[in-house]
Amino acid sequence: MIEELCKKIKEKRKSAGYSIEEVVRETKLHPSVIRDIEGCNLGNITPIYIKGFVKIYASFLGIEVKDELEEIKGKVSSQIKRPKRKKDLSQSPIFKIFKLITKKITKIPPRTRKKIVTVAVVLIILWLGFLGIRFSFRKVLAFFRNKPKAEQLAPEKALEAEEALGQTQADKPKSMNIGQLDQITASLTVKEDCYIRAISDGKVIFEGVLDKGEVETWRADKKLEFKISDASAVYLEVDGESIPKLSSIHKPIKSLIINSSGITVNK
Repeated sequence: MIEELCKKIKEKRKSAGYSIEEVVRETKLHPSVIRDIEGCNLGNITPIYIKGFVKIYASFLGIEVKDELEEIKGKVSSQIKRPKRKKDLSQSPIFKIFKLITKKITKIPPRTRKKIVTVAVVLIILWLGFLGIRFSFRKVLAFFRNKPKAEQLAPEKALEAEEALGQTQADKPKSMNIGQLDQITASLTVKEDCYIRAISDGKVIFEGVLDKGEVETWRADKKLEFKISDASAVYLEVDGESIPKLSSIHKPIKSLIINSSGITVNK
């Protein structure tokens, strides 16, 4: 009977020439309610309002409803989806254990309970402090383990590290058999434009900029002295013997002395 009523309402609206918008304006019902009534989807409408909505719609169209309204309640109840019953957590094992522990704690005298809580808090604080100290110790240990040491590096790397830190002192004289020669000869090969000042036995014999790729040779009886603007830009040969690289970084040499004692570099 309800299906017939819904069908009758829909047909009556169409035959009367009403649009859903016009019905909404006249009855103040929501469009979805009108469509649900016409489609007999009464389960989509709130149960406490369904009878009133159907009666309003039917009265607007001039349809009498009596017995149909009595059947609506049962129809709606069958269409409404009942929510699933939530599981009673109070019957779970975890809840029972928690309840048992709580019950035991409440039986402990207040003073004893307070002492237990205090001890627990102190232990937690100590444990957190221990973790913090251990973390800090590991960081410090890792820092010192990873810190490069000059003696562990290759000679060239150690020299670079010392120069970068500004810790390089005047180089110790390099031992060569210069004193056994009648004359000192030094050649400079320039790989980048570089200022050079050359002094032979106390006399300035050259002062200026050598261009990249130039090679110059100077001689002295007792001592050759050079001032170089960029130690990394030159290669040095003394009496045909190559001298290790003066520097790996751009740094000037205030005084490079070649005499019978060897080679002395003051940076």
